Amino acid sequence: TRDITRSAYARTKRYLDLHAQQGRLFTDSDQVEQAETRFEEDRLTRLDTIGPFGSPDEGFRITDPQVVGGQIDFTIGAGTLYLGGFRLERLEEETFRLQSDWLNNPGATPPAEGGTRRDLVVAATWLQPVAATEDRESLEPGLGGPDTTVRLRPVTRATIITGIGGETCEEAWAEAVEMLADQGLGTLDESYELVPDTEFTIGLEPGTGGEDLCSPSVDGGYLGAENQAIRVVLTGEDRFIWGFDNAAPLYRVVVEEGGTTLRFLTEPKDALHWPAPGQTVEVIPWGAVLANGEKIADESRPGHFALVEGGYAPDSREITLTPATAVPVGFGTEWQARADAADLLTTRYGLETLDGPYYFLRVWDRGTDSSAEPSRPLLPAPAALGATGLNLTLGGSDQRAGDHVIVAARPATTDVLMPWQLMVGAPPLGLRRFVAPLALIEWAGEEGSVLHDCRS
Repeated sequence: TRDITRSAYARTKRYLDLHAQQGRLFTDSDQVEQAETRFEEDRLTRLDTIGPFGSPDEGFRITDPQVVGGQIDFTIGAGTLYLGGFRLERLEEETFRLQSDWLNNPGATPPAEGGTRRDLVVAATWLQPVAATEDRESLEPGLGGPDTTVRLRPVTRATIITGIGGETCEEAWAEAVEMLADQGLGTLDESYELVPDTEFTIGLEPGTGGEDLCSPSVDGGYLGAENQAIRVVLTGEDRFIWGFDNAAPLYRVVVEEGGTTLRFLTEPKDALHWPAPGQTVEVIPWGAVLANGEKIADESRPGHFALVEGGYAPDSREITLTPATAVPVGFGTEWQARADAADLLTTRYGLETLDGPYYFLRVWDRGTDSSAEPSRPLLPAPAALGATGLNLTLGGSDQRAGDHVIVAARPATTDVLMPWQLMVGAPPLGLRRFVAPLALIEWAGEEGSVLHDCRS
């Protein structure tokens, strides 16, 4: 996640650019809004001129479906694919089982012996922030430690929807779109984006006190003493989590001793950021491998949430988790069964850049607010955000895990939140997921054939 002060971009305002003024500070919010404004204009222009989905070459063409070791596999062609206004590129062909953007691919099995089945191969992509904790080559060593930026990178995966009834790409895709909507992943719009009907409303808790002089009255609204970017995230199953600082700090950790001890490979920047007892941490496995061998976190779904039992010990760089929330055995280690698992642990360019199997860790700092559970129930609504003086009400039928909002709360305006739309109901941020059909495959036992290339 980006360590930002607020989320300010709003397409509905129809701004085209931001211009600095003399003698004023140019904040991170200004730069982020400028970049998002320009990027969205470029994306919409591609949609107008190219269309929502298609390839000019062999990019992401599906060929050679087969079964290897009881698991489905096929080749994904090198080249370019345009999807939702994004230009997606594969520099080299890959196989389904060994996708560089899907290290923990669970795989898929063919139909039973003698059985037949049709599967639809679907491209799924989203834009994901990549921090210097993930790609350490982006860190400037001359600054002595601090990171300066995050980078945005499309993550693109070829997934399989099994048991499709349609005989053509159009029929199969219509069936798949309906299945995705039924799973709460959103409704497909004309740009091939899955858009959830979720609506976040951030309200103000009522004030307290009054006539009792020993209990001074407190006006309703934000009660914090600091400017904050509060991240509020859906975790699924009618639950959510929230944290200060946009939940931005990210660390590399190693899981030890039965999943209850985490050893930090990257140190917190100061004592204020040491994980403390009662806080929630999120353990995140690898998602993709970069060309230099570095890994980025898997943000396709929330990680494993756990409660800190023993706070950060600077000498050993360790924290301990409660036994009930220990990291499960085998969590996020599907990559170890890949044929290229050894390569994922080797160095690149002759540099010792890798730390062996590790995870990423996000700390959900909620100040003095702690509980016996890492996440919070949405009901009864409104659900309080700890002692901040704010609460959450969720609307809509979709609860897509990972969808979130960033609440800019300021002591100078306790009854006004930014963006203002949050106070009346705003759509989620989160990963914007774009999907499109690539190919329809028919299986007769372990014999597979591509019925249709579904790319435009």
